[in-house]
Amino acid sequence: MFRHLYVHIPYCVKKCPYCDFFSVADDRRMMEFLDALAAEFALLAAEYGPFTGIETVFIGGGTPTHLPAESVPRLGEVLSRHASLAPGYEWTIEANPESATPEQIARFMDIGANRVSVGVQSFDAGELALLGRAHSVCDAHAAARTLSSAGLASWSLDLMFGLAGQSLASWQQSVNHALAYRPPHLSSYALMIEPGSAYARDPEPERFCADEALVADEYAWLMETLTEAGYEHYELSNYALPGHRCRHNEAYWSRRPYLGLGPSAQSFDGRRRWWNVRSIDEYLDRLRDGRSPTTESETLEPEQVFDEVVMLSLRRKEGMAWSMVPSDRRGWVRSALLPMSDSGLVEIDREGVRLTAKGWPLADAVIRRIIAR
Repeated sequence: MFRHLYVHIPYCVKKCPYCDFFSVADDRRMMEFLDALAAEFALLAAEYGPFTGIETVFIGGGTPTHLPAESVPRLGEVLSRHASLAPGYEWTIEANPESATPEQIARFMDIGANRVSVGVQSFDAGELALLGRAHSVCDAHAAARTLSSAGLASWSLDLMFGLAGQSLASWQQSVNHALAYRPPHLSSYALMIEPGSAYARDPEPERFCADEALVADEYAWLMETLTEAGYEHYELSNYALPGHRCRHNEAYWSRRPYLGLGPSAQSFDGRRRWWNVRSIDEYLDRLRDGRSPTTESETLEPEQVFDEVVMLSLRRKEGMAWSMVPSDRRGWVRSALLPMSDSGLVEIDREGVRLTAKGWPLADAVIRRIIAR
């Protein structure tokens, strides 16, 4: 049933102020974590059967490369004991530049990882300081050099735009630095003030963000530049050279079943979604006592399924096929999007609807047009 696994490793060197993912800058009880992960795998295997033919694995965080060197083989043992990988699998490790050393990347490759995604965010020292990153510009370059020569099947760099104090020129410089290493994959996100982040608790959170006009210019320049460089703009924030899409993320966007392990991890079986506790201590204590770390679940109603289909499919290059839309809604969706088609923001044909290059920056508005009630 499950062909996609996500494992959340919540430990970081420091907590970035823009981040609302569950992570901690506290290595306390870290050595218990992999025992708890093994216990969770055992509980899930008892419920869902053996995990065979796994197509993608994504080890996220947090910062998985922050694990001590001696913990990496143990992680490999936990995974290999409970899951068998399909031929041609994709196994991604998230990393930050300060811990993406040649030795650490080699350790993860030794246990089976074949793809690494590094959160560079910027090649500008001032911008890294604003983002509260633990790495330097030199670290960012070193990580890119490491990945480009490591022999990985694929690798990716993350960049961030829309920062206060960032100029179009400094953004272009960061992108060009990244392109100099010819990464097979690039992800690029505008800075958002997330509710659970330290930025959100600031009296003036918007002071960390650039104005909307600059954000639009940066995004437009990025799309044009990466397209000219041979990258496929296959999702709102993701670009890949041929054959290097992130297959794990495509499973999410296609609403395929996936299983999440670790504190705060989410799972989905096609109709039901459930979450683990958002606490390291509670996660470890529950599993030590033989109890499930799941804290809540929901079974999706038809309206929720429809909204998810719209939000996820229209983020992708392929768009939303009419076969994904209930037959009694297709006419309404066509009518709702007709003004945007006339404006050149979407393409509508007998197969479905998809964003145009002009429409990518306005994806949220297109989506709201359909799901607004």
